[in-house]
Amino acid sequence: MTLVWLGASAAPAQETLECLLAKTAWTTQQESGNLEAAARSFAILARRCGGESRETLEQHAWHFVSKLKGPELRTARIDALQALYDGEFKYPNGNEPSDWWRELVQQKLALKETEAAGKILRRIEEPGVLLGMRVDKRFDDLLKAMPDKFDIAKAHERRIARYQASVAINPRSLAARNDLSRALRAAGRPREALATVESALAAGELLFEDWREQYPWVLTMRGYALLDVDEDAEGLKALAQADKVSRSGSDTASFVINLALSQAQLGQPEAALTTINRVSNTSNFGALLAANARHQAWVQLAEHAKAEDVLREIAEQQSAAPAVYLDALIRAGKTQAAKKLMLERLRDPDRRTGALIEVQTYRNSATSGGPPEQPKLSRRQELFADPEVRALILEVGRIEKFAFPEP
Repeated sequence: MTLVWLGASAAPAQETLECLLAKTAWTTQQESGNLEAAARSFAILARRCGGESRETLEQHAWHFVSKLKGPELRTARIDALQALYDGEFKYPNGNEPSDWWRELVQQKLALKETEAAGKILRRIEEPGVLLGMRVDKRFDDLLKAMPDKFDIAKAHERRIARYQASVAINPRSLAARNDLSRALRAAGRPREALATVESALAAGELLFEDWREQYPWVLTMRGYALLDVDEDAEGLKALAQADKVSRSGSDTASFVINLALSQAQLGQPEAALTTINRVSNTSNFGALLAANARHQAWVQLAEHAKAEDVLREIAEQQSAAPAVYLDALIRAGKTQAAKKLMLERLRDPDRRTGALIEVQTYRNSATSGGPPEQPKLSRRQELFADPEVRALILEVGRIEKFAFPEP
């Protein structure tokens, strides 16, 4: 039996055999539904194994960790994340799984292990994750000790610099250009984002090794950047082109949903419904976003019964994106239900950070979503200003102003 493919050539034979057995056990334990045992095998792979075992882990880690949810699997999840951290795991594109490291930081702080929490914090890169920690009082000890780490504007600039370096190192990667464009948009620099993707489109297919896979995404990035600079008609054209060219690919739903949501937000409900009716084979999150597009359209068309039906559908899937459900309740004028949901999220340690991110003031807080969404945005601000809601926000977190768009 040849086992060299499982690890470095210098690895001891027994260690390599251990990795092979752990990889097999991880698969069979998942198939049998024994996720606790699977997490133990996963930890061996994460800490000790290289070669094809490492490649398998990189490809499937996100999906496996997402299965480890609920109180009964909390310990297994934390142990799996710690193993990934110990094994210096990164995504295949080189990015740190910042949201996972935030969970570890939170767990270390709960155990009063502030020094260990600070060490893990150093590997958190994503501005959105750091933003959530900055406005959540549970992380105040780290905020005081490492204030520069929580400068979100600087975090955006650091991410842009990483992606600029990636473009320089990988000039034939269109994915790298898309990542840079996305980072520029998130930092509130849409014209630079637009220039990045338009230069890639001008260079054309011959320059990029991943053109076929990434072409729909570069069109999508162009569409959103155009919407950011109020070139709405051209933005929708780019999103429609992305939808069209993606129809022969494996991920068609994303482009249908992106187009439909943008059409609805810009006051084109009939077009949004026509578009979203083509969606199929999507994830729970995708299904929720598709329902959200339909809800926006039916509300704009004053089809109240149909909007109510879709709202119930969103409610059933709300765990995939609580913010979408909150916005749907506000859009429907169900202010008391929205208030109840917001208070529940702020009181729930596992959902609090997301709620706190939503209540901050951003560059586009008063205008995001287009004219049809303005009534919703006004009600949203009224909800966040409600005395009971605001008091709870300030009890568990804080409200600040940021000079970039809402994440």
